[in-house]
Amino acid sequence: MAEFKTSFIPKKSITQTQSKKPQKGVDLVLFISLILFLATLLVAGGVFVYGTLLERQEQSLILSIERAREAIEPELVDSLKRIDSRIEATRQILDDHLVISTVFNLLEQLTLESVSFDGLLFSMEPNGKIILKLSGVSRDYSSVALQSVIFGENRFIENSIFSDLHLNPQGNVLFNFSANINDRLVSYKNIFVDSSLSGI
Repeated sequence: MAEFKTSFIPKKSITQTQSKKPQKGVDLVLFISLILFLATLLVAGGVFVYGTLLERQEQSLILSIERAREAIEPELVDSLKRIDSRIEATRQILDDHLVISTVFNLLEQLTLESVSFDGLLFSMEPNGKIILKLSGVSRDYSSVALQSVIFGENRFIENSIFSDLHLNPQGNVLFNFSANINDRLVSYKNIFVDSSLSGI
């Protein structure tokens, strides 16, 4: 039989084979770790510098605001506030002001020659509706009917009603008239805004 010689002593050195291969891998890992560490330090330093810069800008803006407040005179501010409140009160008065003369002008334009009015009541209800009540005289019933059509077609006279028609001893027709007046007709501010009211 053949004899085999076995030896447990390695012929090549173990330290030589193991030391060459791992050294390259360790160097690469160490290099990548070092780059990541330096990048992290660089980013942290940038964030710190940026935060410091923002704090300085904030302090600068606060100082600018304080200087601007000191530059504005409190007496001037109080005076301007009083003027503003007066202007606003005046504007409100003008917005709420009613011009009754436009109602008379409208009646003058729309009233027929055969119709005349001898009584007028102008009032405003709590809800803001403007009520016009008239009493008048006409030559005949057809004039009252025509006057009713004319008032009914006008955009400023709403819900017009002729009532209590009867003859007087002279043969003329007496009547009462009531209607709501569109508030655009009597509003002071609308006279300047609505050009169609300028001729009334």
